[in-house]
Amino acid sequence: FYKDFEKIKIEMLEEATLDSRIKAEHIAESVGSQVLSVHSLNTGVFELTPEDSSATTNETWNERLSWRKKIRVVVHGAFFFK
Repeated sequence: FYKDFEKIKIEMLEEATLDSRIKAEHIAESVGSQVLSVHSLNTGVFELTPEDSSATTNETWNERLSWRKKIRVVVHGAFFFK
């Protein structure tokens, strides 16, 4: 049982948010534009699945056999471009 999930949850959100900014900058660069600022950020899902599974959380929410888990964090970012 992992007890520090709330602590790492914030770190995972920070990393996902930074990743969304980096992706927006790559998209902007590809069309000759620039990211000006964040319009909005919304947290999506925290998905915990068995390490080697391709199933979604709905299919594995009660799965307890695997100790190793894969965590997927989704952040939806909207940005202003120049």
